[in-house]
Amino acid sequence: MKNKAVIFVAVIFSAILFSLNAVCQPVLTAQKEITYDGKSLAQYAQSTNFPEIEGKYAYAINLDTGIVVYGKDFNTRTSPANTVKLMTAIVAYENIEDLDTVITASSSAVSKAQGANMAIKTGESFTARELLYGLLVRGANDAALVLAEYVAGTEQEFCSLMNQKALELGAVNTHFENVTGFYTEGSYTTARDVGIIAQYMYYIPTLFDISNTTRYVISPTEITKEQRTLINRNMLLSKVLSEDYYYSRAKGMSQGSTPEGGHCIVSCTTGKTGLTYICVVLASKEENDKNYACIDMRNLLEYCETNFDFVSVTSGSDIVCEIPVKNAIDVDHLALFPEREIQVLLPIDADLTKEITKEIRLFSDTAYSPVNKSDVFGEIVIKYRDEATVGTVNIVSNVVVDRSNVLYFFSRIENMVMGTWFKVFAITAAVLFALYFGLSVYYRYFKRNKYTGSRINRK
Repeated sequence: MKNKAVIFVAVIFSAILFSLNAVCQPVLTAQKEITYDGKSLAQYAQSTNFPEIEGKYAYAINLDTGIVVYGKDFNTRTSPANTVKLMTAIVAYENIEDLDTVITASSSAVSKAQGANMAIKTGESFTARELLYGLLVRGANDAALVLAEYVAGTEQEFCSLMNQKALELGAVNTHFENVTGFYTEGSYTTARDVGIIAQYMYYIPTLFDISNTTRYVISPTEITKEQRTLINRNMLLSKVLSEDYYYSRAKGMSQGSTPEGGHCIVSCTTGKTGLTYICVVLASKEENDKNYACIDMRNLLEYCETNFDFVSVTSGSDIVCEIPVKNAIDVDHLALFPEREIQVLLPIDADLTKEITKEIRLFSDTAYSPVNKSDVFGEIVIKYRDEATVGTVNIVSNVVVDRSNVLYFFSRIENMVMGTWFKVFAITAAVLFALYFGLSVYYRYFKRNKYTGSRINRK
């Protein structure tokens, strides 16, 4: 009995520790998207140095800031093609608690599979993890269908979960009617929405790492006696499929094509400056043995890496202004500073002297002691090209200013004398005094006249 009790307590304690560990894990989330009047930073800056993009639609966002740095018709609807599989992976991952769960392929899932696949046979079993590798590395449509049936029962029900998730993420111009990306009239997305979905997947390390895997081996099963070797279809990630498109800093996430959607690719890079970008190219082409989606993506990744950087527009050591300080010991003015340095992501060729303006907004033009270090007296609003607000920072004191009690006493008297209530009291007192004086004079005059009249009458 004691042993059972000890085991029970140990299980409960382990569960509590696991829960606490899960709660304490840092949660990484995407930055809120920033555009300038609906334009990308490059368009707003009227840049002339755009990358060559053959694809009809493109989108590039900096993950450190949420700033959309480049766009090409990124809000126009198009067929999602292979990019559907990003959402297929997300919904499957979030609805399967244990990725080591064994899933058996049904005949309906296998029979519907077309195009890219990992040769799954009816009755064959894989772990959820292996199916996710097949989905994101090989782009396997049979893996997508098996996962969908396991999670939701049918592909249609799984698509409902995908559409719900899209709306939750803010991908409002997206609708899915299948899990593979094959063309249907009711399936659509935009380059921007694909970027939103890709950002979400980027912050799921398991899925992002899978999408960035260049080669994955699945052991033989009871039905298939040979091992399966999956090679990533994203030709920017390795030289296995082609040496023409390899880009050493490209990471993940999806590449594929359909006749209606064209050649599409989603990828990510962290450049030499340490800034990370997710880029999307949709509806590109393949011509003369050239995959222009891959060429477009290389151009776009390189463009992001080399044309934008953080620029310091305020320093915490620069004096913003000085204002009078009242009732202070030994000082009569207070110097104010930015609370911190502000860095703004801008095109590297931005002219800071002409294109950056700083608007100083003070709460008051006078300070009153005592003043503490870091007391806030206003803010600086930083604008790019006169209109776009790109940053704000508090204006603060960086010293302590003590109050003079003597000066404070006289200041209180001065304030009292100059105050509205004192003025009302003084005016009221003056009026009452004048009234009293007038009545007194009138009374004396009246009394004297009355006395004089009575004397005349007696005579």
